[in-house]
Amino acid sequence: SHPLFVADTTTELGAAFERNNLLRSFALVTVNADGFENLSLKFTLRSVPSLLGTIVTNRAPAPGFFVDFTGSGQAPNPPERLGWGNDAPPLRDFALGAVLQHFTKSILRRPGVDFRVPSDRELDDLAAYQMSIGRDQDLDLTKLELRVQVANRGRRLFLDTGNIGEPGHKNCNACHFNGGGTVGFAFNPDAPGFTPRLDGNPRGFNAVSGINTNEAPLALALGIPRDGGFGVTPLPGGGFGNIGNVPGFGPAPVEEFAIPSLVEAGDTAPYFHNHSALTLEDSIAFYDSAPFRAINSVGGPIGPIPVSISSNPSDPEVRAIAAFLRTLTALDNLRSALSLIERGRLARVPADAREMARLAMGEIRDAQANLRGGVLGRARDGSLFEARAHLEAARSLLAQAADEQVPGAAAQAAWGEAANAARRAREALADPETLPRSYRR
Repeated sequence: SHPLFVADTTTELGAAFERNNLLRSFALVTVNADGFENLSLKFTLRSVPSLLGTIVTNRAPAPGFFVDFTGSGQAPNPPERLGWGNDAPPLRDFALGAVLQHFTKSILRRPGVDFRVPSDRELDDLAAYQMSIGRDQDLDLTKLELRVQVANRGRRLFLDTGNIGEPGHKNCNACHFNGGGTVGFAFNPDAPGFTPRLDGNPRGFNAVSGINTNEAPLALALGIPRDGGFGVTPLPGGGFGNIGNVPGFGPAPVEEFAIPSLVEAGDTAPYFHNHSALTLEDSIAFYDSAPFRAINSVGGPIGPIPVSISSNPSDPEVRAIAAFLRTLTALDNLRSALSLIERGRLARVPADAREMARLAMGEIRDAQANLRGGVLGRARDGSLFEARAHLEAARSLLAQAADEQVPGAAAQAAWGEAANAARRAREALADPETLPRSYRR
């Protein structure tokens, strides 16, 4: 057994600490988000959300915009938006809950006995690190010029947005504004600058939304317990969530989850809080499923955000949107790779430089995988072929920079050539002038 699976070898943790079959096969972690009073009944099974780009995705909504229903429910409004429930403590304190949940030697969870409480320095360092990883700027999809045709078609579909409750649109940009983890809508007509267009009110707020992934076919087949997401109020259907004042409907139980950024989606499968969609295409096609169109979803009969998409993962529109998202992730891989290359070139300690080279190679390999995924793997597009060739050149050059047998002068030359190859790959995918400053190294 791998040391990660502590429940296998630590009998004091008991059977309720982890559901090892789902942890191993679907990467679902047992989380007692609503308290430790009854471990066998009061638990959820959640995926581990990405921390990339946390600095641009954790801002709570301002009062009065009603971009979500947390302010009108029985749950408090947290100062930051973290975790799948979006009701976690601020980032610095988040690690305290993680240690209490996952790092204990017994289910008694006694501080100083079953686990060590992190020091202030450790909490500061963890928070600083988490805020440093990933991108620190959002894209502007209306200005972004992609050179791969199917990806650019997906971009246009992604931006197809209507008004509140208006059918016939994709509405991706409503909840994932500019592909990120903030929303573009408001539900309060008295909010400053209000417009009914679902991507017409971007304020940089992260929010929660109910799309009924608890009833996704895979979640039901696995017997995953119902998860209420935001809040700790017992709900009639099971789980702990919130009672929201739903516009046009009144007080009602709601199961709401954080809206994640999609810029990194090509690297973060499976999808949703319960990993109920295995591929990007599956996750997009979910928005034409019976669960999403149910009464308790934002896409239901009275829901404010209907979605017009096919339930077939092989549908051309579904594939195009997935190609667009994989291209965004490849561009983010290149942003990260170029940052690592710059740090590696300047590193004074050879071992540090080689580590930067290995990390940059990982980002290049991720970009290569994204450009082979889905319909991109079969697309006959000159820009795509060019990007792949430059990525392979960058990977080969970084392998030289990472090799301790390569002389210093040759390694330095490899760094420079690798950076140029990565830039050429980026330019094959998009016009660099339409990318954020941090993407244009």
